[in-house]
Amino acid sequence: MPWTRQQVKFLLSGGSPLSNEQKTKMKGELHSNPSMGHMKKGYSKREHVKKLLSKARKHHARSKG
Repeated sequence: MPWTRQQVKFLLSGGSPLSNEQKTKMKGELHSNPSMGHMKKGYSKREHVKKLLSKARKHHARSKG
């Protein structure tokens, strides 16, 4: 699930409703895919996913050809 930077800060802070295990899992997800923590404010999740897929396709086409 993509998050805005503000959401990431809150969810990883001391006042977060997440357990330590959930925070660790979230950190791992963000580490493996940093773009998940950079969703623009006002974007819908669907728009964010479309943008990520578009970038991945462009990268794949460059590396292939």
